[in-house]
Amino acid sequence: MVNVASVEKVARRKEEILQAAITIFSEKGYYSASIADIANILKIGHGTIYRYYKNKQAIFDAVVNSILQKLATVVQDEPPETNSLHEYQEQIIRISDRLISIFQADQRIARIALYETPEGNKDTANHVSASFLLFSKFIQEYMRNGVDKGFLRQNMDQEIAARIVTSMIFETIKAASMEGSDEVLVSRWRDEIIQIMIGGLGV
Repeated sequence: MVNVASVEKVARRKEEILQAAITIFSEKGYYSASIADIANILKIGHGTIYRYYKNKQAIFDAVVNSILQKLATVVQDEPPETNSLHEYQEQIIRISDRLISIFQADQRIARIALYETPEGNKDTANHVSASFLLFSKFIQEYMRNGVDKGFLRQNMDQEIAARIVTSMIFETIKAASMEGSDEVLVSRWRDEIIQIMIGGLGV
């Protein structure tokens, strides 16, 4: 029989380690951070960390996964079912605003997700790259819906367009996180993305 109390205790300890790791990775960066740094925050022996995570890379991967899960909920809550250009525009605004709010609510995860990914580590770099492409796939589904319903351009290269829009959204998140919670700045970025997406750059 499963000991529920024991399972909950393990889950709590893993979450405590994860939160401490988020703080350390965001402050020191991946390469400068150590298991001992994480243990010091929790006031436990660094050997205790290894009961729950194999090494620093495993902790970082768990941190990245927790961030990606937060982002995934945003697109999962926004099915590609809009019926007009206006509805599509409003949906992109909602998605952008929710993503921005996630990173503004916790500056630590913004620094990790947008700046501290260890590029020298092939596994983690591939993981983050695959996640970016997965997010682009969601955006592509929104575009395919618009093309099928006739309110988006029929000859659009949906795969490339989705990657471009995803890049613009994440650049907005980066700017909002880096320069603070200035709503005017966020609105400028968001509004210009919509203008480029819907109206292009022409007069």
